[in-house]
Amino acid sequence: MIAPVVHLNGTSRQELEGQLEQALHALRAAEKALREAAPHARDYYPHCDPNAFKEAQHNHFKRLDRLQSVRTELELIWEEVGRCQPSPRLGEMATDYQQLLKKHGLPVLDQTVLEARYSARTSDWHVRTKDGWFYCRVQDVKLENRKWVSSAYGPS
Repeated sequence: MIAPVVHLNGTSRQELEGQLEQALHALRAAEKALREAAPHARDYYPHCDPNAFKEAQHNHFKRLDRLQSVRTELELIWEEVGRCQPSPRLGEMATDYQQLLKKHGLPVLDQTVLEARYSARTSDWHVRTKDGWFYCRVQDVKLENRKWVSSAYGPS
């Protein structure tokens, strides 16, 4: 994920935030509508396949996951735009990154974070420190199972 950079010759922070807020509002409405359109067993038992309802549920949840993944990515971009200054000092960025990671239930990293990225494709967080790249799997539901692992490369 790459967020836009607020600068003097680009789109204003207010306009970028407004566009992202509109998109997030539409995604939340789509998620609500999709949840309300969840499959019901009564609509699937006439199928010859006894697994039709389970498959329909599985596909429904995959669709919800895709919408939620897009929403999460836009929320991260919105946060990045909101904290963006024309020329932020590195110390301010590092503090903001630590707060961003904490907000998303990630373990504390005892190094200064220079860059943080979320990969919706793999559901991983990637951070860059002076010692290199680290990643953390957020698919682990239990927070105590989440840990930072050294990586030879950054997010793809």
